[in-house]
Amino acid sequence: MLLKPGLDVIVLCHPGDHGLAARPFERLWEHVHRDRPDAMAGGSVEVYLHSRAWDGESGPPRWLAALERGADRMDEAWFTTVVPVLGPALARAYSQDPVWASAIDHLLAAADGGADRLKVAALQTPTAGIMTSPLWHTVKRRLTLDARSFDDGAVLCREVARVSAQTVYTALGEPDPIKVFVSHAKRDLEPDGIVEVVRDVLRDMHMGEFFDAVSLQPGELLFEGLDEGTEASAMLAVITEHYSQSKSTARELIRAKTENRAIAGVADLAGRVEHRTFATSDFRVAHASSSDLREPVEQALNHLVDRSLEVALDLYKWAALQDALGHAVATTAQPCMVTIDHYRERLAARGATDTPVWVYSGPRAFPDDLAMLHRLSRSPELPQGIRIVHQREINAAETRADAPGVFTPLPEDALEGVCVQLSVSDSFDLERLGLDQRHCRLAVAEIAQAVFAAGGTVVYGGDLREDGFTWLLAEQAAKYGRRGFPVLRVFLAAGVHARLGPDDLARFDAVAGINGETVLLGPSGDTVPQPAPTPLPQQEKAIAMSAARRTMAAASDALVTVGGRYDPVLRPRPGVWEEILHAAASNSPLFLAGGFGGASAAALAAVDTPRPDTGDLHAALRSATVNPGLDAEERAALAGTHRSSLIASLVLKGLLAVKREA
Repeated sequence: MLLKPGLDVIVLCHPGDHGLAARPFERLWEHVHRDRPDAMAGGSVEVYLHSRAWDGESGPPRWLAALERGADRMDEAWFTTVVPVLGPALARAYSQDPVWASAIDHLLAAADGGADRLKVAALQTPTAGIMTSPLWHTVKRRLTLDARSFDDGAVLCREVARVSAQTVYTALGEPDPIKVFVSHAKRDLEPDGIVEVVRDVLRDMHMGEFFDAVSLQPGELLFEGLDEGTEASAMLAVITEHYSQSKSTARELIRAKTENRAIAGVADLAGRVEHRTFATSDFRVAHASSSDLREPVEQALNHLVDRSLEVALDLYKWAALQDALGHAVATTAQPCMVTIDHYRERLAARGATDTPVWVYSGPRAFPDDLAMLHRLSRSPELPQGIRIVHQREINAAETRADAPGVFTPLPEDALEGVCVQLSVSDSFDLERLGLDQRHCRLAVAEIAQAVFAAGGTVVYGGDLREDGFTWLLAEQAAKYGRRGFPVLRVFLAAGVHARLGPDDLARFDAVAGINGETVLLGPSGDTVPQPAPTPLPQQEKAIAMSAARRTMAAASDALVTVGGRYDPVLRPRPGVWEEILHAAASNSPLFLAGGFGGASAAALAAVDTPRPDTGDLHAALRSATVNPGLDAEERAALAGTHRSSLIASLVLKGLLAVKREA
């Protein structure tokens, strides 16, 4: 049961404008991820920079080329917001290059011609003469972002989220502006107070097309007067000392949470320490100072735009789940007792018999927290409680043979006893594919989380480089490992640990905790108790690395590959291929994710078409089990997708099928 990704934000530029486009892309990336792999809408929102020519020469980048071809893949997002960066190179290409002109015209025609899930929002740049160019005259009749967006990252992120949220709400049948209820205490209604500042900022930000602000008066029923069933509403809580003491404002917040509304807050506490209550937890709050009230109010409204987008995507996802499951299901960004308790009461009143499912999309909750919430969701009327699962587990779950629409959640120990070797490195193809190293890291984190959450173990050949994947895996093991003993085994070849000191290994232990361990290997691949005292000669390093790969294959039940450095001239024999050969010799199933290009994509191509440099690889793959447990469409998706959540879900589904058949 595969859920589509929610929203793609694609920053699009001519290769000659790459320097101009890099800054807005970085701002959007940081805003979406906020130093976490799945910060906004649980990974349902992703950001890409497409600039390098897809044909390898001077043509349009990947996404534009795919649009012209009419490509329709199963990993295509529900919604797409394209941000063309109007730089000088794009302006010249539009005027002088028929290929580029055709591609841009095709994009605009697709957005104008009823493609209600595609929105184009052009970004102006401070390029002299750009506003007199034919490109500008073509795009200015459509949507352009606020002129401040290029220089002001906060405005850029808010504008892109606003445009995207409007697209989703329109698809949900809610084309009107979102009603923002300003929740405040009566005693805060004073001239020049923060409530008045909120009204002024709403007016000055020109958000009238998106937000329809309504001030709640104390004692009013929240959302009273709205049509029943309307979803496009949100709350801005003005948190003061009076607000925190008010029972009516607490009721308003609880009501907003139970209805899964977008909520953000701005706090004006005049230097006092904020004491977050049960009602005021679980949403972002911007803090004001006595000298500046406007900036935190703007920050709070920016948060509210983000939350409105997340809620809209959750609503769209809920509709898809309801259609697919025909079963009691609820969705939200993050599970909390307010919303779960409200859902439990509704189910009990309805006499639900099947175990209801709560699908959340935010950052993965810790296993202990989920277990506690599940216990608290039980009641005499609902003794089985509510099963709380992350949206990515839906993709790998099975439907019952006797009831195709009924969802069976994965058991927590579904991969217990299964060791999965992970082989990954950055690919030289990333830029051409519209990807960068961080997308590859997202995929690694997703795969590791999926294996850990299902009770499995990850085996990885690491080297403890500062920017390597070992530290990412160690962090995931510490957060999501369930069993209190090593679920991550990092094998260090003799040529690697010879240059490490005790502090390096101690640091790994500190990061991974009891959920990770390092395994030191000697030159022949056997385990050794201590790091090698002296570095190995270069030739012996290569032999030791091959021995380590052979040992890892023997210690693993399956191999998953992502990317891999491959250049048929400079590096004709990537390490990923050697790991594939050892795994195939051990009769382990192989899961080759080709969407990041590189050695994994070349290996997939070698399954059917041998080349001079892939002869033995072709022979090994022809007799190996490649991407098992998946149907033809799913195998094609794993071979071509760059979606981290889809890769992890398909790998998990295949691993579960292999374990069942063992």
